[in-house]
Amino acid sequence: MKLSGAMWHQKFSDNLRDMGFRPCHADFDLWMRDRGDYYEYIAVMVDDLLIFSKEPLSIIEALQKLWGYTLKGVGTPEYYSGADIEWDKGRQCWTLGAKTYIKSVCDRIEKLLETSLKNSGLPLDAGDHPEMDDTDLLVPSEIPIHQMMIGCLQWAVRLGRYNVQYATNTLARFGQKPRDGHLKRALRVFGYLKFHARGKLYLIRPLSPMKILISRMRIGRNVTLIPKSISTKIFQKRRLIPYLLQYSRMHVMPLALILEGVSPAY
Repeated sequence: MKLSGAMWHQKFSDNLRDMGFRPCHADFDLWMRDRGDYYEYIAVMVDDLLIFSKEPLSIIEALQKLWGYTLKGVGTPEYYSGADIEWDKGRQCWTLGAKTYIKSVCDRIEKLLETSLKNSGLPLDAGDHPEMDDTDLLVPSEIPIHQMMIGCLQWAVRLGRYNVQYATNTLARFGQKPRDGHLKRALRVFGYLKFHARGKLYLIRPLSPMKILISRMRIGRNVTLIPKSISTKIFQKRRLIPYLLQYSRMHVMPLALILEGVSPAY
């Protein structure tokens, strides 16, 4: 049925509302419920659930007994929507990674194009200008392959691989009429990910309130958002790309990337 997905979403949403959950204004598939001293969250991806609660089993039992849902694979999260989820004992926090997803996509690309991805130190060469590429246009049968690769890169960015975001956005501009040089650049980005696949996001509690920032910026622009601990001379006149992601009272450990070929030219 064409509307089966929409009907499932509507039914499950009605059941969550009856349980006291309400959707987040920023994302209607993130549900929350006030428990007085904390909030419970349910992240919904079609029929996959990620539950954040002090008593997650009580929510699972309610879904089973009240609404008759059959839940499979219940347990500590390990993999969700392409993301590897692990508990870091040293830092006492959850981590999100994309190693499994990257390996799966890279294997598929190597098999599809009958090639071997090579290690590259950067997603793109420093000073590279894809908009100046004058190689031959891809034939119609190769255009969907290029578009598929860009889509996979965009999902890798959503899983936390922000260091390929600039390269991905740049190559996505040529999705309708890509050239052979653009395809080779996309392969270069996947080669970089294949040999640098261990990157993770550490979800830690902030020691002090911090503003939310998901953007690119330079020193001297919104500098109040940059912690004083990293505002040293070494960063002067260099481009910073700090990424902060806040979830309830949790945020991603900020990282500053100062790699040539990663930050855009302003």
